[in-house]
Formats: sequence, structure tokens, C-alpha cells
Amino acid sequence: MLKEYAVQPELLSSWPVFRYLSDKFGYGRGRVFAEYPKTWRKRVYESLGNCKTMEKKRIEAGLIKLRSALYPRHYEWDKDKGWLDNAIEEHTKVPFARSLLRTIPMVLPRSFVSPTWTKRLSHVGRLRGNAILNGQQLR
Repeated sequence: MLKEYAVQPELLSSWPVFRYLSDKFGYGRGRVFAEYPKTWRKRVYESLGNCKTMEKKRIEAGLIKLRSALYPRHYEWDKDKGWLDNAIEEHTKVPFARSLLRTIPMVLPRSFVSPTWTKRLSHVGRLRGNAILNGQQLR
């Protein structure tokens, strides 16, 4: 069974996290990234502003390979809201299997976040700033 994950684009602005997740996702693995919105890849590129040159190039090359793990989604998008607010609203209409987030507010639908992935990603690599993934600070 195929599971569609909503992945906040900013989460992939770290090479260790990007590499780890891209290895775990794909149609053959039963997990895909929701291409939500259509500009999801562009948003990942835009989040790379603070990356060092080599890290940025690795992620850019990885995004090309990652196309095979993207799942297109038909959705409504409110341009006045950010990615997270739109994703939460979309989740109430057609649920994602889970979401992987870099930062989250205090209140989210319980089914929207994945504590299992929090544990898996906590050892992958330090995210810039005070990154929070599914309610736990990464160290």
C-alpha cells in the first residue's frame, strides 16, 4: 500500500536529512512525497539560501532524482496562507499518511505528525536554528 507524506519543503534544506529521507522514499518502498503544492520542488530550492555551496549542489542534484518519489496531488491552494496552514486544511479533506515538518505550531491534528519519524530523523543531522520536527527539538 502506498503512503503519501506531506513534507514541509524547508525540512529538506539539510543534506543529511535530505539524503536520509530520499533513501527511505519511493514507489518501491511504499512511501512517496506529496507534490504539494505543484511548486513543492521550487519551494525546496528556495529554502536552500543558507546552505553552503556544495550542500546546495548535492540537494539540487538529489531533487532531480527525487522526481520518481513524488506523488502529484489534486488540491485547493489558498495563496494567502503558508504551506503548513494549507497542508493542514488539505489533510482534513484528503488525509496524508503523515507529515514531516521542520517547525510546527503548538496545536496540530494528532494524525498530521509522525512521532516515529521524529525518532528516526533525530540522529540524521542537525537542522539549522532551533528546528523542531513533530514536536521534539532535534539535537
